Order: sequence, then structure tokens, then C-alpha cells
Amino acid sequence: MQATRLRAWLVLGYCLLIQILTVGIGTYSFAFFVLPWMQEFNAPRSELMLAMSGFSLVVAILSILCGPLIDRKSARVLVTIGILAFVGGLIGIALAPTATIVIALFAVVMPVSLILSGPLMAQTLVARHFTEKRGMALGICSLGTSFGGLIMAPLVTALLGDYDWRTVLLMLGGAGLVLMLPPAWLLLPSKAGSGGGHHGGNLLQLMRNPSVWLMALAYLGPASIFIALLHNIGAFAADLSVSQQQAGFVVSAASLMMIAAKFGVGALADRVSHTLLYFVLLAMITLGILLIVVGGNGWALSIGVPIAALSMGMMPLIAAMIARRFGPESFGSVMGVVLAIASLSGLAPAAAGLLREVSGSYGSAFTYLLALLIPAALSFVALTQLPSARPQPAAG
Repeated sequence: MQATRLRAWLVLGYCLLIQILTVGIGTYSFAFFVLPWMQEFNAPRSELMLAMSGFSLVVAILSILCGPLIDRKSARVLVTIGILAFVGGLIGIALAPTATIVIALFAVVMPVSLILSGPLMAQTLVARHFTEKRGMALGICSLGTSFGGLIMAPLVTALLGDYDWRTVLLMLGGAGLVLMLPPAWLLLPSKAGSGGGHHGGNLLQLMRNPSVWLMALAYLGPASIFIALLHNIGAFAADLSVSQQQAGFVVSAASLMMIAAKFGVGALADRVSHTLLYFVLLAMITLGILLIVVGGNGWALSIGVPIAALSMGMMPLIAAMIARRFGPESFGSVMGVVLAIASLSGLAPAAAGLLREVSGSYGSAFTYLLALLIPAALSFVALTQLPSARPQPAAG
């Protein structure tokens, strides 16, 4: 029993590592390569941004298609494929002769690494390995994406200051292979998963399950508002006559609050009503936005954004709900669909910008966006009226 618990915590540590590398390099560090690519290939920024657009679209599709695969197939094999896609993608981009090749590799190959060796796989592995303290473990696991931004973005910018971008990508690819592949073969099970029961094995049946859609909609509303706020914070700060440097500090503070919220909510999910936690998180993003809108100054922005960031404790809460309602054997399938639907939150920053242009202020824009919390709350209430797909006792 002690050995099993130790192995579970080692798997959790490994899940943090793979997210730090795949998300930190593949997502958070992307922007720092754009300028070198523009100079190298004489390509416009708009063209290079197609890489991230394609990446997001393919990730959404693969989340749905690969969820059942993650439930049924060997985690060791799938993670190995993801690592090889990660390393191969970085090496291919490093050797790319044109911007078109860079865009194609980033949009087609890198999503495979994010799905098979990123957050979806990591959350599924943790859900499988923990029964006691599962909520807390899922909360810790969700910190991997945040740590990816905190660790890899500064590291990549430092490396780009000393080496050319092609060398940096080769270095990152080599480091990823050495750090991720050996532990995968030492820690992860070689046998195929036991998923497929209840709802995990039949994608069409899963897509018809109202609980899946209600969970996704409950998460989509608050996630859309916060992502819109985060991506528009530079322009929002300028409207409030706040310096970009101060806006940067606000983002850093928000990142720390997200880390605290993910860990805290994950731990509380084992002991506290999920309904109570959900509506407290909705209250946090509502309070944060209202402080910013009513205050209309730098201090309001500095306080309101970190408060709103607390709402991102929603991810480990949703993960804990999936594990409780569907069981770990179908976790990957359900989480894949939820993440795919939640990816629609990527449209929110553009919507906020458009509302700003129409209304004349970001304050009005985010006041309108708060309306997204109404269908989110109604979806959660409807979800609580539905029976679990896999009745089981509460974790912990």
C-alpha cells in the first residue's frame, strides 16, 4: 500500500514535469519566437499567427478524438508518442527552411504532443492513481500549466538572448527527450487502460450525455471572461492610463493567485460541497470585474484582476467532478470533450476587443461579458439535478 501511494505521488510529479515542458514551451513561449521568425523568413506577424490558430483548432479536435484512446490504451505508449512528437516537432521547426513549414509543424505535430503528453493525459493519469485525496492531487496537477508559464517563458527568453532561435529549439528538444522519456518508461503502466465502460468507449454516446455538456458550459463562461481580461489587459491598462510595466506586475500577481486557487480548490474539493465551491468562484470573478469597472483606475485593476484570477480554480473543481461522476476509467474521454468545448473561450478576447470598439470602453465590454455567467450558473444547477454516470462515494 505504501509503495502504491509513493508511486502515485511520483506519477503526479512526472505529470507536473511534462506539463511544464509541453505547455511552457509549446504555448507560453510561442510569442518569443515570433520576432526571430519574422526576421528570418521576412514573414508578416499575421501569417505566423496562423500557427497558433491552427494549433488551437487541432488541439480541440484531438481532445475529443484522443480522450477515449487515452482511457483504453497504454499510457506509456501514448506518452512516448507524445514526447516523440514534441521533440520531433521542435527539431523540425528548428530545421525549417520556410515560415510555411514552421506553421505546418506547429499546427499539426505540436498538438499531438500537447494532447498525449500534456494536461489531458496528466489529469487522466492522476485521476487513475489517486482515490484518497484525489481532488487535492488534481489541483496540484493543474498547477503544471501555470508553472510552465512561470518557468519556461523566462528561461526561453534568456536562452534567446544568448543563442539563435534554431539552436534554442534544438536545445529544448534534447532536454525534453532526456527529461521526459526515461521516467515515462519507469513510472507509467505498460498495460492498456481499463476505460471504455459507462461512457468512455463510445464517443457518440458520450456526446449525447447532458452531464458532459453542462460541465463544459459551466466552465466555459467564467473561463471566457478571465481569458478575455488577461489577453486585453495591456490595452485595458492603456485606457486607464496605467503603464505597461504595472500591467505586467498585475499579470504576475494574477498568475500567483491562479496557482493558489488551483491548489486550494483541489484540496477543498475532497471535503467541501462542489456546489458551494463553484458559486464562490463565480462570486470571485464577478467581484473582480466589478471592482475594475467601478474603480476605473490602476488600483482597481491591480486588485480586481488577481481576485478574478481566483476563479481559475474552476479547472481542478471540474476535474474532480468528472472523476466523481464518471470514474477514472472514463476520465480522459469526458475531460477531452470538456476541454474541446472550453477551447471556445479562445474567441472571448476578440469579442471583448469588439465590444470595446462598439461601446467605447472596456468597462462596458466586461460588464456585458458578465452575462456569460448566467448560462454557466444555470448549467451547473441543472448538472446537480442529474445522477452520476458512475455512482461512487465521495473521494477522500
